[in-house]
Amino acid sequence: MTGSCRPPASGRARIGPVLSVLLLLSSSPVTSFSSICEPMRVPMCAGMPWDLTRVPNLLHHGTQGNAALAIEPFQALLDTNCSRDLRFFLCAMYAPVCAGALVADDPIRPCRAVCARARARCEPVVLRYGHRWPEALACDSLPVYEHAVCIQPEAIVLGLPHEESDLPSLGRPFRPGLQSNECASGSCKCRRVRATRRTYLRNYFDFAVRVRSGGVRARGCRGARVSAHVERVLRGGGGPVRTGSAILHSDTPCVCPTLRPAQEYLLLCDTDSTHSRMMLRNGCVAVRWNETWTKKVKAWEKLRRLRKGASERHSWYKAKTVYIRRRRGDHLPS
Repeated sequence: MTGSCRPPASGRARIGPVLSVLLLLSSSPVTSFSSICEPMRVPMCAGMPWDLTRVPNLLHHGTQGNAALAIEPFQALLDTNCSRDLRFFLCAMYAPVCAGALVADDPIRPCRAVCARARARCEPVVLRYGHRWPEALACDSLPVYEHAVCIQPEAIVLGLPHEESDLPSLGRPFRPGLQSNECASGSCKCRRVRATRRTYLRNYFDFAVRVRSGGVRARGCRGARVSAHVERVLRGGGGPVRTGSAILHSDTPCVCPTLRPAQEYLLLCDTDSTHSRMMLRNGCVAVRWNETWTKKVKAWEKLRRLRKGASERHSWYKAKTVYIRRRRGDHLPS
């Protein structure tokens, strides 16, 4: 599953002034925890796939109240919908998952790839307003999925046996004793997402392509690969997204959305910037291809850019107005 950001609202467009608060974050690392699990009480992280957290968190906040206050300035950045991984990454840092005695006193950090995806998409927004990505949220110090215990949206395991149902999925999600029923039985439940204007605008997919599926090439408990041929790139060209033969990667044994061999689809999904590859994830869009999709995607993309530009101009204007009025000493309404 993936983290999601709410679409920008006109009343929350004060991203410029608010992002200055990010520079006040602590950047000191944490090496151990001595606390016990607590029920999640950070409002911004309600709905995360874990409901137990622990303090101090990865940024030294000693209470959930302090963590909630520190994470609040990021709401303006979340409202830009710059990355679907941003909320998950922030919550994994400010309200880290608590697995009790599973990992003793060591913290469970977000995986480096989650941080890299969020930073790649959201740092340009931060820089646009004259700020830097906070050092406390640097990706280099975070563990790599394949080599350490960490947490990322793609590795969340649901449907565990009853006695393990309160344990989160970690960066090594398919070890003995932590295998999911999905991996053991091969049963998959793909979420069907319709290709609509609303879906396109609310989910900032990395690419939109016309693709012909070649069928599942490899499948295992660590993921699956689907061979494909990209016939046309409608959005997101460059990097791993280009016409010709391609491999679509899934981080789980399930291939979601479902692609039938020798069929053509409009595929809206994401890329893995860390490994430079095209992904298949539950929540992406795959619908049978017809020529009307070309015109629709172009219209949706044009509308998305217009909305994004209007939102950014509105944020810049409000930030400039506040700055000028403060320089003049004008009274600002609370």
